Amino acid sequence: LATKGNQILLWDLAEELSGDGKYPIASCSMKHATMCASWAPHLSSPHFMVASSRSTLKLCDLRLLGSEHSPVVWKKSRAHSHIIRDIKWSPFVPFWCATAGDDGVVNVWDLRKNSEPMVVLDDHHNAVRSVDWSPTHADVLASGGSDQRTYIWNLRLEPHYLLSHASAPFTSTSNTP
Repeated sequence: LATKGNQILLWDLAEELSGDGKYPIASCSMKHATMCASWAPHLSSPHFMVASSRSTLKLCDLRLLGSEHSPVVWKKSRAHSHIIRDIKWSPFVPFWCATAGDDGVVNVWDLRKNSEPMVVLDDHHNAVRSVDWSPTHADVLASGGSDQRTYIWNLRLEPHYLLSHASAPFTSTSNTP
């Protein structure tokens, strides 16, 4: 799964390994440039979330790509006030995903609700470039931004949620040891 301009591109790694996968197996065009995308790991059928340059989030069903029906099965316009830079799905709660934006905000979404984010985390002083969930705690996530700050959030610690922070660059996330 990759984004390029206003395109979403998908490859089959089995074909890639056999030498036949030089081209994407599927692609679709979005109305506006796509900024990031992420597979939905828990849903029973192949879905992915994509964010446009207009701060719209769309959950797409891979089975509908190329059909006469729109692949978009969930949509939230103006999910952030600026560009969305990262999307991560909760490893524990199937309908939760977090988004990081140039507006300095991390939004946590429950896709069963289509209105507003269930939690807004806004302590960053500049664009949030990356967000990721804890691989061991359902309510904990980390964010890092161009303000050179890394925050650890606990969604159970209302109203501020902040568990810890550090002044250190945080440019990518990984759950590998």
